[in-house]
Amino acid sequence: MIGRTLTADWPDTINPLRLMGWLAFETVRWCGGLGTLFVSSAAAWTRPARLGEMKIFKAGFQQMVWLIVWGAPLVIILHIGLGSFLALQAFHGAIFLDAVGPVVGVGLFRNVGSQMSAMIVAGLVSTHTVAELRLNRSQLDRTGTGKIVDRDAAKGLASPSAINSTDGARLTLARVLGAILAGPVLGFIGCVAGLISGLMVSRSILDVPTVWFLYNFVEMLWARDLVGIIVKGSVFSGLASLIACHEGLRRPEGVADDLGVSMWRAALLGMIAILLANSAWFTFMFLGGAPFGRTVLEPPVPR
Repeated sequence: MIGRTLTADWPDTINPLRLMGWLAFETVRWCGGLGTLFVSSAAAWTRPARLGEMKIFKAGFQQMVWLIVWGAPLVIILHIGLGSFLALQAFHGAIFLDAVGPVVGVGLFRNVGSQMSAMIVAGLVSTHTVAELRLNRSQLDRTGTGKIVDRDAAKGLASPSAINSTDGARLTLARVLGAILAGPVLGFIGCVAGLISGLMVSRSILDVPTVWFLYNFVEMLWARDLVGIIVKGSVFSGLASLIACHEGLRRPEGVADDLGVSMWRAALLGMIAILLANSAWFTFMFLGGAPFGRTVLEPPVPR
């Protein structure tokens, strides 16, 4: 009874070997389904919209808008806490005021800003997207209340069952596209909010001049940090949205069984995917080439 609350289709007999085989099979099946959905959604880009169906760009724009509107307050609140924490940590850890601006600003823009914003996106899509695709997908991405009509089916050139059918790949493409566009915007909003919060704490508590705070921050900021907000924000949010769409489309429409488990699994796997992608970015950008940029302290010189 406890097992069934954790995941769907838990094996009836808890045998170690059977459980290992079941987990391996489920992992391969889930990853295979995710890969298939990714390929089919990418291919859906070339298919023209059917009568009564939104164009991809319009549907993606709507997804981007709701993510920014609902995600921005959460991102701002989260980064206010991060910015104030980094300001105090920089002072008490480095014991000199020159470090406050770089630690707050560069720490947000280079490291945690995009990652934390993408975590917010993962939480939003794991609830909203999974629920809407599972419960009401046939009514999504329409230009009106009428049914979607496939032109070939209407002319007798395709199966009549294609009329008013739901294209899960196209729904996925619109939601992933919206998340890709919203990710960098939310990441930048979060970094700015955290920077302002750190600046206010530095001025009020540490008595750091605003000009000195901003000057030291800009001195340590590299162009690739700003590029990273765009790249990481797009990739991280797109991965979380793709996983959420996969979870929403795994079961037939209208099936509410294990809906909470699907939401939890989408959030968990989306956040894991973000962590793995962030580690890959760190490996290639920090360790794969020249030093990432200037630091507060000069590097040690060999004697």
